[in-house]
Amino acid sequence: MQPTNNQQTPNQLQVIGNTINLLEPSFNQLTASYDAMISFKKECHFAMQTLQQNEFLASTAMRNMDSLRNAILNIASVGLSLNPAEKAAYLVPRDGRVCLDISYMGLCDLATSSGALKLVIAELVREKDEFKYNGVGKEPTHVFEPFKPRGEIVGVYCVAQTPENNYLVSMMSLDECHAIRNRSMAWSKKQSGPWKTDEGEMMKKTVIKRASKLWPKAPKDKRLFEAVEILHQHEGIDFENERAELEQQRQAALEAARLERESQRAEKEDLLARIKTAAGEATKGKTVTEKGVFMVERLGVQSFNELTCCTNAELQSVLDGIAPMEIIESKTIKNFAPGMEDDSREVNNVG
Repeated sequence: MQPTNNQQTPNQLQVIGNTINLLEPSFNQLTASYDAMISFKKECHFAMQTLQQNEFLASTAMRNMDSLRNAILNIASVGLSLNPAEKAAYLVPRDGRVCLDISYMGLCDLATSSGALKLVIAELVREKDEFKYNGVGKEPTHVFEPFKPRGEIVGVYCVAQTPENNYLVSMMSLDECHAIRNRSMAWSKKQSGPWKTDEGEMMKKTVIKRASKLWPKAPKDKRLFEAVEILHQHEGIDFENERAELEQQRQAALEAARLERESQRAEKEDLLARIKTAAGEATKGKTVTEKGVFMVERLGVQSFNELTCCTNAELQSVLDGIAPMEIIESKTIKNFAPGMEDDSREVNNVG
């Protein structure tokens, strides 16, 4: 009796099992280089479970044992489990090879587990969503109604939060994602596979892979970048031409951030100068004690040096608070006859 689509011969599975078991020393050597949360025995069990349930995968493994070995060792290299409940990594047949496929959730997990990033999310943007890019270092605004039709997918974005609470944002349009899809061997040959069945998930994975090139690197944990390289290799896409473009984008982002910092610094210096001028006008002729009271009550500080720690918005608020006093005093003085300015001040002080 021939095995069905989900059945393999005992001999076939035994050969595959023996091949995997021989990899235990190499597997453990790789996981010893980082704080591994996976074990060889458990991953061996998950691998055999997958192979038992997928006849085509098992047949591919029998025909190409080297690819099976590489896929198992890649599990140890990246530290993601084949546990189906985690949905982080899978063994898949691709172009006559057994490959380790990694989901976008697996990539997010690798990015945060190293400590280089606090949070990584990827989201699809649809026609009826409201999406706004808020600039370098800022989290974008994405508003949508989750319980109503949102329309077709128009793009995808990824947000990574650094330990300093800055945001690294990467965005790709639907056309950009399809350009990457069209370069993969599986799509170009058959137009099938995960891009056909799970396009949204593949778009999220695509934007994360692109974004990861601009993320800070953990000195002792290279697993995320190894995972991205593994995906590139078995997807058959050469990103060498895009690396130069991404580097240009990174440099442009750094330059934009530098110019923004300089603009903010110049604005702060201007606000501080205007506050000093306005405060000087408002306290002209007052005693040192009265000037000190003005500083505390109107500016909220005891010295101008304290204002340098304020944000530009806070400084603008301080400046706006000084202006009304200048206007009131100016109008009061003009309402008295010449030579009565001193009396007007006395009336104001009493009032």
